[in-house]
Amino acid sequence: LTTKPAKLLHPSYCTICFDQEIAPEIETYEATLEKARNVGLWSNNYRGNVPVLKKSREPISAKDFADSEELTLQMGFLAAELGFNGLVDMKIKGRKVRNDGVKGYQTMLWDAEGWPVLVDEEKLSRNEFREAHWRQLHHR
Repeated sequence: LTTKPAKLLHPSYCTICFDQEIAPEIETYEATLEKARNVGLWSNNYRGNVPVLKKSREPISAKDFADSEELTLQMGFLAAELGFNGLVDMKIKGRKVRNDGVKGYQTMLWDAEGWPVLVDEEKLSRNEFREAHWRQLHHR
Protein backbone atom coordinates (compact mmCIF):
# COMPACT_ATOMS: atom_id res chain seq x y z
CA LEU A 1 0.00 0.00 0.00
CA THR A 2 1.14 3.53 -0.64
CA THR A 3 0.69 4.65 2.96
CA LYS A 4 3.30 2.31 4.45
CA PRO A 5 5.36 4.19 7.08
CA ALA A 6 8.88 5.21 6.08
CA LYS A 7 10.38 3.34 9.04
CA LEU A 8 9.10 0.03 7.65
CA LEU A 9 10.72 0.46 4.24
CA HIS A 10 14.33 -0.14 5.34
CA PRO A 11 15.83 -3.49 4.26
CA SER A 12 17.50 -4.26 7.63
CA TYR A 13 17.45 -3.10 11.24
CA CYS A 14 19.58 -3.59 14.34
CA THR A 15 17.87 -5.78 16.95
CA ILE A 16 17.53 -3.03 19.55
CA CYS A 17 15.95 -0.60 17.07
CA PHE A 18 13.68 -3.34 15.75
CA ASP A 19 12.41 -4.30 19.21
CA GLN A 20 11.91 -0.72 20.40
CA GLU A 21 10.61 1.08 17.32
CA ILE A 22 9.87 -1.19 14.39
CA ALA A 23 7.97 -4.11 15.99
CA PRO A 24 5.19 -1.85 17.40
CA GLU A 25 4.93 -0.07 14.04
CA ILE A 26 4.56 -3.40 12.24
CA GLU A 27 1.87 -4.54 14.68
CA THR A 28 -0.18 -1.36 14.25
CA TYR A 29 0.25 -1.50 10.45
CA GLU A 30 -0.87 -5.14 10.32
CA ALA A 31 -3.85 -4.41 12.60
CA THR A 32 -4.91 -1.50 10.38
CA LEU A 33 -4.49 -3.67 7.28
CA GLU A 34 -6.75 -6.34 8.83
CA LYS A 35 -9.37 -3.66 9.61
CA ALA A 36 -9.06 -2.42 6.02
CA ARG A 37 -9.94 -5.87 4.70
CA ASN A 38 -13.15 -5.79 6.79
CA VAL A 39 -14.31 -2.29 5.77
CA GLY A 40 -17.76 -2.38 4.17
CA LEU A 41 -18.11 -0.77 0.75
CA TRP A 42 -21.39 0.61 -0.59
CA SER A 43 -21.42 2.14 -4.07
CA ASN A 44 -23.36 5.23 -4.98
CA ASN A 45 -25.87 2.93 -6.76
CA TYR A 46 -26.82 1.07 -3.54
CA ARG A 47 -30.53 1.57 -2.91
CA GLY A 48 -30.78 0.10 0.58
CA ASN A 49 -30.35 1.77 3.94
CA VAL A 50 -26.91 1.76 5.57
CA PRO A 51 -27.16 2.32 9.36
CA VAL A 52 -24.60 5.11 9.71
CA LEU A 53 -23.61 6.28 13.19
CA LYS A 54 -21.02 8.85 12.12
CA LYS A 55 -19.91 10.27 8.78
CA SER A 56 -16.65 11.97 7.89
CA ARG A 57 -16.66 15.65 7.00
CA GLU A 58 -14.50 15.11 3.93
CA PRO A 59 -14.46 12.36 1.29
CA ILE A 60 -11.30 10.34 0.72
CA SER A 61 -9.88 9.47 -2.67
CA ALA A 62 -7.15 7.43 -4.30
CA LYS A 63 -5.89 7.85 -7.85
CA ASP A 64 -3.86 6.09 -10.54
CA PHE A 65 -3.95 2.45 -9.39
CA ALA A 66 -3.24 -0.30 -11.91
CA ASP A 67 -5.43 -2.84 -10.05
CA SER A 68 -9.00 -2.14 -8.90
CA GLU A 69 -8.73 -4.61 -6.00
CA GLU A 70 -5.62 -2.85 -4.71
CA LEU A 71 -7.52 0.43 -5.04
CA THR A 72 -10.42 -0.82 -2.89
CA LEU A 73 -7.95 -2.12 -0.30
CA GLN A 74 -6.23 1.28 -0.26
CA MET A 75 -9.58 3.02 0.24
CA GLY A 76 -10.39 0.64 3.08
CA PHE A 77 -6.95 1.28 4.60
CA LEU A 78 -7.48 5.04 4.50
CA ALA A 79 -10.90 4.66 6.15
CA ALA A 80 -9.51 2.30 8.82
CA GLU A 81 -6.69 4.75 9.58
CA LEU A 82 -9.31 7.42 10.27
CA GLY A 83 -11.23 5.04 12.57
CA PHE A 84 -14.16 4.21 10.28
CA ASN A 85 -15.50 0.79 9.29
CA GLY A 86 -17.34 1.60 6.06
CA LEU A 87 -17.34 3.64 2.86
CA VAL A 88 -20.56 4.95 1.30
CA ASP A 89 -21.21 6.65 -2.04
CA MET A 90 -18.17 4.81 -3.44
CA LYS A 91 -17.34 5.82 -6.99
CA ILE A 92 -14.75 3.77 -8.85
CA LYS A 93 -13.75 4.96 -12.31
CA GLY A 94 -11.46 3.29 -14.79
CA ARG A 95 -9.78 5.00 -17.69
CA LYS A 96 -7.71 3.71 -20.57
CA VAL A 97 -4.13 4.86 -20.88
CA ARG A 98 -2.49 4.31 -24.23
CA ASN A 99 1.27 4.08 -24.65
CA ASP A 100 2.50 6.14 -27.58
CA GLY A 101 5.63 4.08 -28.17
CA VAL A 102 3.92 0.71 -28.59
CA LYS A 103 1.17 0.57 -31.17
CA GLY A 104 -2.11 -0.78 -29.81
CA TYR A 105 -0.91 -1.25 -26.22
CA GLN A 106 -3.11 0.15 -23.47
CA THR A 107 -3.64 -0.24 -19.72
CA MET A 108 -6.31 0.76 -17.24
CA LEU A 109 -5.83 3.18 -14.37
CA TRP A 110 -8.39 3.27 -11.57
CA ASP A 111 -9.55 6.18 -9.40
CA ALA A 112 -11.94 6.08 -6.43
CA GLU A 113 -13.72 8.43 -4.08
CA GLY A 114 -15.95 7.72 -1.10
CA TRP A 115 -17.19 8.94 2.26
CA PRO A 116 -15.83 7.15 5.34
CA VAL A 117 -18.57 6.21 7.82
CA LEU A 118 -18.95 4.42 11.11
CA VAL A 119 -21.60 1.75 10.54
CA ASP A 120 -23.74 0.12 13.24
CA GLU A 121 -22.76 -3.48 12.46
CA GLU A 122 -25.38 -5.04 14.74
CA LYS A 123 -28.22 -3.18 13.06
CA LEU A 124 -26.75 -3.95 9.65
CA SER A 125 -26.70 -7.69 10.36
CA ARG A 126 -30.33 -7.56 11.61
CA ASN A 127 -31.39 -5.74 8.42
CA GLU A 128 -29.58 -8.27 6.22
CA PHE A 129 -31.26 -11.17 8.05
CA ARG A 130 -34.66 -9.49 7.68
CA GLU A 131 -34.13 -8.89 3.94
CA ALA A 132 -32.98 -12.48 3.36
CA HIS A 133 -36.02 -13.81 5.27
CA TRP A 134 -38.35 -11.55 3.25
CA ARG A 135 -36.83 -12.82 -0.01
CA GLN A 136 -37.43 -16.42 1.04
CA LEU A 137 -41.08 -15.82 1.99
CA HIS A 138 -42.10 -13.73 -1.02
CA HIS A 139 -40.22 -15.56 -3.74
CA ARG A 140 -41.50 -19.11 -3.28
